[in-house]
Amino acid sequence: MAINDGIHRNSGIGENHVLQNAEFADATAREAVTTYTSADIDKIVKQVDTNTLWRCIDVVSGVPTWEAIKGGRQLITVFSSANRNIDASWLNNTVFYNYSDVSSSLTFTSAVLDPYETAGQSIEFIFNSPDQTLTLLAEGTNNFLINGVYLTNTFTIDRVCPIRTAKFTKLPGSGYWLVEISLLPMFNNGALSDPAPTGSPFTYTNTDISFNIMQLLISGGTVSNIEMISSRAGTVTIAPSTANPVTILLRYGDSVRVTYTVAPTIVFL
Repeated sequence: MAINDGIHRNSGIGENHVLQNAEFADATAREAVTTYTSADIDKIVKQVDTNTLWRCIDVVSGVPTWEAIKGGRQLITVFSSANRNIDASWLNNTVFYNYSDVSSSLTFTSAVLDPYETAGQSIEFIFNSPDQTLTLLAEGTNNFLINGVYLTNTFTIDRVCPIRTAKFTKLPGSGYWLVEISLLPMFNNGALSDPAPTGSPFTYTNTDISFNIMQLLISGGTVSNIEMISSRAGTVTIAPSTANPVTILLRYGDSVRVTYTVAPTIVFL
């Protein structure tokens, strides 16, 4: 069977009929088209740099509106011994990120995906060890939504927060990527400094977005009240003393307030 130049319109009988009607080197070339007509609606083109297919769904004044054709997810294994940036070819796939050097890191730069992204696209990451550093770099109009907080600048989730999986989904009607992070079953791997009471009442707040939940143990001292302060439940008394050690879980934004005459010991678990 003869093999043609890879374009459907140039295929003859008995030749390889590929799906695409045309090919573009990159998103800039694809979006530069100004000569389409209504007859081109539903035609499929290939974007070579990301090996993706796009369907023309509308044409206005010669300019097509493109819709990405999504295939089945693939598992991509990435071996890295150096810092890496997000790769557009990872869109709509699951990436097993295998660090051979714990000092290396992954940066999700929103601008890298600007030419390729459409609402609903996503990337899922599986990390091979807890020693990961994941940097979210917001650029232009593309930002991040994580744990209910909108980020419009650079934010790093480092080894304090052991990541097992991370998923990024482009939200419709906005410039935001939704970030969903699953942590290893531990609350602190020793990198956080334990809170030191500085005066009664002492209040500690979980201000680290990377921690869905942090766990504290309060013991010793002479304590008359331990309260949790939450936007959902308000102020709740947890214990009247530390006669028995008290364990408390703090979601992002929650606080614990300890009233004492002799300072207790507060440690992360």
